Amino acid sequence: MQKGTVLRIKGFGAMGLISRNGTWCLIVAVLSAGVILGALAGQNIGIVSFFADKELKRVLSLHAGDAFLKITLDSFMASCLWFLPVFAFGTSVLGPVLVPLCGAVRGMILGAVTGLLYSEYSVKGIAFHAVLVLPSTAVFLIAYLLAQRESFRFSVMMAKLTASAANPADLSADFKNYCGRYIVLIGIVLLSALIDAVFTLLFSTSFGLS
Repeated sequence: MQKGTVLRIKGFGAMGLISRNGTWCLIVAVLSAGVILGALAGQNIGIVSFFADKELKRVLSLHAGDAFLKITLDSFMASCLWFLPVFAFGTSVLGPVLVPLCGAVRGMILGAVTGLLYSEYSVKGIAFHAVLVLPSTAVFLIAYLLAQRESFRFSVMMAKLTASAANPADLSADFKNYCGRYIVLIGIVLLSALIDAVFTLLFSTSFGLS
C-alpha cells in the first residue's frame, strides 16, 4: 500500500469555476451589485436618481404604444448608447477599471428604475416590468455582459503592452476580432429591440402607466 497518497481534484467546485471564468464572474458580480444598490438606495443617490427618473420617463413613453419601426429604432438606439463607452474603454489601458464601472452604473440605473416602477405603481408596475421591460432587458443584458467581457480582455491586452518588460506586439488582428465580435453583439441588441417592439404592440394596451 502506498502511504501518503493524496487524491487532489483540480478544477472542480466553485473556486475552480471562478478561477476559469474570473472576468465573467467579475463583470456579472459588479453589475448585479449595481442593480441591488440601485433598487435599495437609488433614490438616495442624487445622480442615480436623476438619470433613473429620466430613464423611467423614456421607458413609459416607449411602451405607450407606437409604430413598430419607431419602437424598434428608439429601443435599439437607446441600448447602443450604453455600448459606446464600453467599446471605447476596451481600447484603453484604463479599461480594466472603467469597463466594470460602466456595468455598475448601468446596473444601478436598472435597479433604480425597477424600484420606481414598483414603488409608484405597485402591482401594476410589477406586471408592466415583467411583461414589457424584462424580456428585452434580459436579452440586452446578455449582449452587454458579453461586450464588457470582450472590452475587459482587450483592455488587459493593451495594458500589458505598456509594461516595461513587455515585448512589442501587433494587435491589429486582435482589434479586427474585437470589432467583429461587437458587430455580432449589436445584432443581439437589435434582437432585444425587436422583442421590445413586439411585446409593446401586443401588451401595451393592458397597462395605462403615465
